[in-house]
Formats: sequence, structure tokens, C-alpha cells
Amino acid sequence: MVDYKILQNNYKISKNYIFFKNIVNLSTIEIIVELNKIYNNKKFPLNKKDKWFFTMLELNKKLPIYENQTIKITLVQKILNKITKSKIEINKILYGYIFFSRVNSI
Repeated sequence: MVDYKILQNNYKISKNYIFFKNIVNLSTIEIIVELNKIYNNKKFPLNKKDKWFFTMLELNKKLPIYENQTIKITLVQKILNKITKSKIEINKILYGYIFFSRVNSI
């Protein structure tokens, strides 16, 4: 089980993006998914029946696997409060996009 508490206490969030300096031993993809989930939950809160779920990853290049990287996830588009598209930048280089969907968890 991955301990995301380190992530949750060390990010910076603004109106349009969330930012994290990777100094922990988590994979890049784990950090990206968790950061985007944190961002969506804080900026677009849902009722108790709904949740944000990771939907798709669209990459231009292979993600780096090393530590000491600066990861920035920036909201690009929100569609009807149901889908978000955010760009993934690592060390100021665009790697692609991550998508999340709002799902009713009845």
C-alpha cells in the first residue's frame, strides 16, 4: 500500500494547477494520478455519492522514473463538471495529459 500522506502534505495548489517536488520514493505515475485527484477534489468538490476516477493517460513521451523532479499538473479543460483534462509537466517539459471522470458510486 502506497502512503500518499507525504504527497498530501507537500503540494502547492493554485487556481489552475497543482505542483509537487518529488523527493519521495513513489513512481511518477502514482504521483501524477494522486496529485490530479487531490486537485479535482479540492477545486471541484462532489457530493457524497460521486467520486473522481482516473480515466485516461495520453503521453507524448515516456515518463521519467527518477526522484527530484518537479511535477506540475495544470487544468486545461473541464467538461460539464464530469470530465477534466490536465496537462502533465515534469521539470517544465510537457509529457502529455491526464483525464479524470466524475462517477456516481451509488
